[in-house]
Amino acid sequence: MLYDNPDEGRGGALQSSRSLDALSDLKLQRLEAELEGARHREEGACHREGELRAELKRLQKEVAKLQEAQRQAQDPPPHCEHCDVEWIKKAGDEQVNLALAYTELTEELGRVRSLAVKQSDLLQHVSQEPGKHPSGFLCN
Repeated sequence: MLYDNPDEGRGGALQSSRSLDALSDLKLQRLEAELEGARHREEGACHREGELRAELKRLQKEVAKLQEAQRQAQDPPPHCEHCDVEWIKKAGDEQVNLALAYTELTEELGRVRSLAVKQSDLLQHVSQEPGKHPSGFLCN
């Protein structure tokens, strides 16, 4: 193609060069965005890996405890009369404590019931007095 003006040929090439630069910039921005997304996914995966490793350790400890408990259940300790006596004493002490707590609760329930009856009587007495407000002030 022949140009009347020699600068026109260079202008077209310059325009084409700028278009290629703009296209390259767009591709670079897209690749940088993809790279950033990949970095975020990698960080998330690393974080999740750490969480899973911690969970694995916790579960391994739990399995070890369960296996130890199962082993101990299969191998009960030898029977001893001293252990039975201690258990009976402990059970007796617990029964005494429960009986005392029951007695205290029964007494407290009696006091609460008595107070409830007194409250009901007072409310009934106050409500039967004409012209008096429950607060004790006269109503007009």
